Amino acid sequence: MQDGEVEFTISNIYDKVGNKSEDLSNNNTEEYVIVDKTAPELIVDKVVDGISGSDNPQVHATDTNGFNISVKLDGKEVRNDSASLNSNNVYSSWFGIGYLSDGDYEVTATDLAGNSKTVSFKLERLELTDQRVGSNLIDEANNTINNFNSFAIKFNNDIAIQNYSSTNGFRIEMEYSTDGQNYKKVGTTINNSWTSVLGYSTTSKYQGSTFTISAGSPIYFSATKVGTRWSEIYNAIKATKNTENKVYVRTVFTVIQPTYTKSFTLNTVTYSNGGNTVTPQGLAQF
Repeated sequence: MQDGEVEFTISNIYDKVGNKSEDLSNNNTEEYVIVDKTAPELIVDKVVDGISGSDNPQVHATDTNGFNISVKLDGKEVRNDSASLNSNNVYSSWFGIGYLSDGDYEVTATDLAGNSKTVSFKLERLELTDQRVGSNLIDEANNTINNFNSFAIKFNNDIAIQNYSSTNGFRIEMEYSTDGQNYKKVGTTINNSWTSVLGYSTTSKYQGSTFTISAGSPIYFSATKVGTRWSEIYNAIKATKNTENKVYVRTVFTVIQPTYTKSFTLNTVTYSNGGNTVTPQGLAQF
């Protein structure tokens, strides 16, 4: 039997004493029976081999009849929507889940007849695949440290930057510790990073630009400790001279996107003997 409304005739029914029932045929009433053996159409965009390649996966489902759509993250339901009837007389539901966390997703659309379709996938928007860190030795004569906590990093997915600015793009922060456990964050900088995509120059001139850093393309950072920038960390490093003390400095690199913000804490650069010993030493590069 095909899906759709089924016409039926139920008439001329009598009980044992001759009483006639009303005509129950659906061609004489507003009642009807619908045969529905087909699950809703369900699509989650850019899912390949169970992995989502989107920062904001779009869930789109349609059906000729009403349905609900459930989203589970790591086994817990985080969203449940009822489809609405659109102008084409089709029930549909369409939304993005970029506001939710990374993890294992199970999206299920179930119609009123109990037919269902499920799409399962893992959302891993951005992960570090490789990193290098390093720094030069202290230049006490000029009160500087060149390539101070420089880094080179690569990610598993594209980073699509739209209207690059201090609130949409990258955030770079330094934090330091004198015991290797308790870290204090000091200072924020936005405009001193560059990438192989943009060329070897500061990205400040790219303010307002839209560009994509492809998966696997390196992002580089290098700056010089001058003036008051990171002076608290610099003074802590200088205070280790002629002692056994060390200062541990690490960078927090944050990707700021319209749908999510994610931070990555990079490996530590260790300074000792007033900055005359540094591990790893030198400009970070691939």
